[in-house]
Amino acid sequence: MPPSFPPLEPSRPSRRRPLSLRPPVPPGEARPPGPRRVVTGRVDRGTVRSPLPPYRPPSPLQSPPPPELPPPSRLRPPPRGNAALSLAPGINPGAILAAHNAIRRLSGVPDLVWDDSIAQAAQSWANQCGFDHEPTDRWGENLVTGGGGSTEDFVNGVNMWGSEICGYDWTKPNGDRPSHYTQVAWRGTQRVGCGYKMCMFNIFVGEGMFVCKYWPPGNVWGQIKANVLPPKRNVCGSGGGFYELGR
Repeated sequence: MPPSFPPLEPSRPSRRRPLSLRPPVPPGEARPPGPRRVVTGRVDRGTVRSPLPPYRPPSPLQSPPPPELPPPSRLRPPPRGNAALSLAPGINPGAILAAHNAIRRLSGVPDLVWDDSIAQAAQSWANQCGFDHEPTDRWGENLVTGGGGSTEDFVNGVNMWGSEICGYDWTKPNGDRPSHYTQVAWRGTQRVGCGYKMCMFNIFVGEGMFVCKYWPPGNVWGQIKANVLPPKRNVCGSGGGFYELGR
């Protein structure tokens, strides 16, 4: 029987290696001329940087900022369906979708739908085993490593992203910093697809790579307040713990 992700409760001891999240980082420019996707940094082995480092102007040796996203009305949707799609064992679209939508319903935003063509793109990127974000602005993207590839592992991964709601500062007038949670709960996102690869090469030998991609992409600067809505009920314990949903 494949191993499962460790429980989300930080107080429970475990010998298992914790899930590793790929954290978002500040944007490429302090005041972009238009909506821009969040620029992500280097690999962080096992922790989410909190708080995120202050913005520093890029040096000539750093990568240029990503291209400006077109307005949502001009984003072309991906083609529907893909006859060549080959999902990894354990990828249960219904369970993964239910975990996402349980988090979204906390804020009253519309449910996501599963898209096979997006899942194919997520699977293709998971196969790289690089634990880095794909250099494209076509999709939003969340990554997590660990576990053995079961449906329960994937639901736990989505719940780990959702648990970041407990650290979100709802008092900020323009919205808090983007995160894995904000992409899951992004009101303007309509479709999701996910893939998984047990990696036997690159930097995570013997660990699973779980990738979800989202369309239209979320975490767009200037649109956070309008797309990340406060929850209608409390799902965080007194110590900041997240009550798992979708069970």
